[in-house]
Amino acid sequence: MGYENFIPKNMINSINVPKSRPMMKFIKEMRMNDKNKIIDASKGETTNSFIMLDGGFLILSHLQTGTIAKRIMEEEVF
Repeated sequence: MGYENFIPKNMINSINVPKSRPMMKFIKEMRMNDKNKIIDASKGETTNSFIMLDGGFLILSHLQTGTIAKRIMEEEVF
């Protein structure tokens, strides 16, 4: 996930690009209704992907979706 943060890969439901209109709407609704389920791990960088976890948690990341997928496929510590 970057910046020495990690997520157990068995908790990941999906990795998404936040730039599409439906995804931006989804994030906006989460911010209004479920603030406690959003974790911003971007450290102020541009959010390039978000990761949906079990339990409805949403993690914002500065990494590209391809980078995250590659790390998961390579079984790197993520």
